Amino acid sequence: LLLLYMYVSTNNMAVASDNPPHIIFLLVDDLGYNNVPWNNASVTQGKLPHITALSDNAVHIPYLYVQRWCTVTRASLMTGRPPFRNGWNNFGASGCSKQCGNTCCPGHQGYPEELSSVPLAFEMLPSVLKRGGYKTHMLGKWHLGHFTENHLPVGRGFDTHFGFLLGSETHDTHNSWGKHTCNIGIPDLINGSKKASDTLYYRNLTYSPEMYGEEMQRLINLHSVTAPTSPFFLYMAFQNNHAPYTKVGVYEERFPELTNGSMKLVYNSNMAAVDDAVGKLMSSLNKQNQVFANKTLIIFQSDNGGPGKAANNIPLRGAKFGVYEGGVRTNGFIWGEGILGSGKHIYLGMMHVVDWYTTFATIAKVSVDNTGPPGYDIPDGVNQWGALLNTSIMSATTEFPRTEVVLDLNPKMGDGPLVAFRMGDYKIIYGQVARHGEDVVIPDEDWPCNDCCELRSKFPTNSSNNMCTALNTQLYYGDALTTESNPSPCPSSSPCVFNVVNDISESVNLINNSNYSTIIAELKQRVQYHFGRLYNQDIDHTNYTATQYCNIVKNYSWVLPYGYAPSQQ
Repeated sequence: LLLLYMYVSTNNMAVASDNPPHIIFLLVDDLGYNNVPWNNASVTQGKLPHITALSDNAVHIPYLYVQRWCTVTRASLMTGRPPFRNGWNNFGASGCSKQCGNTCCPGHQGYPEELSSVPLAFEMLPSVLKRGGYKTHMLGKWHLGHFTENHLPVGRGFDTHFGFLLGSETHDTHNSWGKHTCNIGIPDLINGSKKASDTLYYRNLTYSPEMYGEEMQRLINLHSVTAPTSPFFLYMAFQNNHAPYTKVGVYEERFPELTNGSMKLVYNSNMAAVDDAVGKLMSSLNKQNQVFANKTLIIFQSDNGGPGKAANNIPLRGAKFGVYEGGVRTNGFIWGEGILGSGKHIYLGMMHVVDWYTTFATIAKVSVDNTGPPGYDIPDGVNQWGALLNTSIMSATTEFPRTEVVLDLNPKMGDGPLVAFRMGDYKIIYGQVARHGEDVVIPDEDWPCNDCCELRSKFPTNSSNNMCTALNTQLYYGDALTTESNPSPCPSSSPCVFNVVNDISESVNLINNSNYSTIIAELKQRVQYHFGRLYNQDIDHTNYTATQYCNIVKNYSWVLPYGYAPSQQ
């Protein structure tokens, strides 16, 4: 191991001697573990050629963990802290998780997601990279709060942002899910801090992955002209494969073997559209090879597990919103021709999405000290760069940078706490571990897609086709999948413990096995330690009532920053 880390140190110095590499982060929404060709050749082989070409020459990270749903993963990525350390446990929550006398304890008050934002006290990733000279750009889904301009992507360190602010919208008209805009669908597409109503994308009802593919090309070409000697950071947060699921014939035609009208066909064809966008990205990088060749890292991963009855997470148990592996373990790889070498390699260590924050800062040669409020000023992310550089010479006996990972830690979720924690090969979970019945390995069946959307561009602009309104957004969960013959949830009175390396489907609960009593005691001890580290301050929020907010929404008729910073309230 001494020789290994000497090698890592030398290799890191060699990389650091030049300008830091360009970084392109591709975050796919709600991607199933088994909806990619390296895990499931039967459906996707040959259908995702551009992503496959990258994956064939990448470092794969099979134990890359995320949070159980969209926004908390994004907050973890952007702050380098998991939700129990950045306040995002309370985003979108209701009520109070802990009383202090007659009032709610600081940091335990929940706020509706449209009325709150990640605290400005945390320096976000793009701001960190800007200190290292990076030009920073974002495309796609934000979902981290937007009530003031300071809370927008362009207020948190991105030079540019083109995309949407809430968590879900239609893929063609780009209208919000009415749940978060007072039961009316209003446009949610912005350029920086202004309406994108003057763009051809909006006027032409451009399908979102096609829109973002063209924007990736534009940004790469522009950077090659305006800042060719500066490092480039692009955060591409795709809308696919998030509901409302949209039927697009040109992509469905690539899967003639799948049943027409099935969720399997719609879901996989939506992923094919992402692959086309990645193809546009790679085409532009190749054309601008003097700037990007052998100097670019591309990260590919999902924000959480795939939703039940939509995605395919086999052989992982569970789905999005749950803390089984199917909800919190993602497909991830990092590609870096000329930096990480060629060929496919497997990184055997654990990694969490928060680690990218510290890893990228290391690449940029900037400090991450004092990037949060007092008590939270050091990120939880672990620097994985040296280990990733040397994946080809590692083995199962190598000591990796991360030895444990908090997958969820919430003092009140439902009737009690929610805990998911892995240390070494073992994972302990208890509480509301599966919110929507996704408590099994969900079978890969032809679930019907009765309310899937037809792409609106096929209809006149004033079409009354209500199947594509965000008010009818369908979220496919694993409802009614838990039966008497299936395993039951894991309450706090009787947690579940699994060896997730040898038991990938989490089928054997070790909690009552005396052979594991020492390991179980250590797991519980570490959980209690992390409970002592909970964020205990308020998140940024408005004080608007629901009526006040809805009046603003109706007046704006567009999703935009609408409030005041906390200090101005």
